[in-house]
Amino acid sequence: MGSDSGRDDARPVHDVRLPDFRISRYPVTNAQYAAFVVDTGRAAPQHWPDGQMAADKSDHPVTYVSWDDAQAFCSWLTERVGGGEGGAHLPTEAQWEFAARGVEGRDYPWGNDQPTPEHANYQESGIEDTAQVGVHSSGATPEGVHDLAGNVRQWCLDWYEHYPDATQEDPAGPEEGQDRALRGGAYVDASGTLRGTYRFNVDPDSRFGFVGFRVAWSSHG
Repeated sequence: MGSDSGRDDARPVHDVRLPDFRISRYPVTNAQYAAFVVDTGRAAPQHWPDGQMAADKSDHPVTYVSWDDAQAFCSWLTERVGGGEGGAHLPTEAQWEFAARGVEGRDYPWGNDQPTPEHANYQESGIEDTAQVGVHSSGATPEGVHDLAGNVRQWCLDWYEHYPDATQEDPAGPEEGQDRALRGGAYVDASGTLRGTYRFNVDPDSRFGFVGFRVAWSSHG
């Protein structure tokens, strides 16, 4: 996990051991989040007109959600469908990076080739908005996980901190902190952010039009 090139917060490269986990094929969509809002009464994302998602954005990733909003969705999903010992939760950084890089440690979800607009929705693509999930199929991982690069940055479970220089067993980050970690790059971001090792950090109460999330299932919860 990590990289000895690029930003300092991706260093050092260190060994991580992960038990089996599952991760959602796509980021959570507006339609899926709308079902959660209707069922729980939680406030809709601030940009939805009159609290209703735009019909033409139903299959786009939900945005303007805080870390707590995302975790609340995971708790609701666990109540609805179960999913194992820990239920649904935000992926840890380690889980997210493994999903993006695979056992071979590829640079990008699709491999080591430099990004193109066929791979992802990022700054150079010129879309300037979210795109339907899965539409950039050339950017999927060999395992079939989509939108791990571009479209929206994605909340992770962990508090953000610099990596330790030691082997870690199924890490879930520190017990406390100021910022939460995000991964994945977004439509507003340059191509360098699409690398599987690139990290973001932000106040967990923040809500942005370029931040969404996906769901994982494992012993964390």
